[in-house]
Parts: sequence; structure tokens; C-alpha cells
Amino acid sequence: ELRAEPLVLLDSTFFVHRMVLQAFARHGQKPRIFHVSPHLHTVKNLVKRRMGSTFLTRQAVLEDDHLVKIPLAKPFYINSGIVTKKGRQVYDDEKALMEFIKSDRVREELLKR
Repeated sequence: ELRAEPLVLLDSTFFVHRMVLQAFARHGQKPRIFHVSPHLHTVKNLVKRRMGSTFLTRQAVLEDDHLVKIPLAKPFYINSGIVTKKGRQVYDDEKALMEFIKSDRVREELLKR
């Protein structure tokens, strides 16, 4: 049961923090938060020392971290976007990222989920 598990979370400036709290609230639960940090490396180190568990995006956990990934039975997804000031120059690397995000490859990957 997750309700009894001590949690180490990224602070409230990270969307995952809010999503975890909302998920617990939907089930009428309150998480048992042991520690909150704005630093990903702190969260990972506390989890490695078995002081608690955490919720991170798949991309935040690297092979070198030596953490065990346990996927959620009902994963949650985020919508994100790119915002820039109107009229500002868009650099080539930014254009490349925007084209990649709009590409069929990304859409196909999202549809697999």
C-alpha cells in the first residue's frame, strides 16, 4: 500500500509533485511525505539509501542511477508545449526540436501508450 510508504518528492515547482498529491486525493488518501526537495539528485540519493520511495518521470531515471523502476498500473500523462515571445528569433536548434515534436515518430510513440 502506497499510503504507508514514506515518500521523497520533488518540490511543488515540479508537476509530478502536484500530480502525486492529486492522485492520492482522488482516492481519499494523504501521502506520507518524508522529505521534499527541489533537487533531483537529493531525491534519488535518499531513495538509494532506502529512506523512502518517489515518483519520477521515466526520463528522470537513468541506468546509472541504479534505481528500480516500478510502473504504475494506471500511468498518468502530461501535456506540454513550447512557449516563446512573439516576434523573437527562433534558433535552428529550437526549430529542430519543434519539428521533432510535431513529427509522426513522436505521434506514433504516444499512440503506443
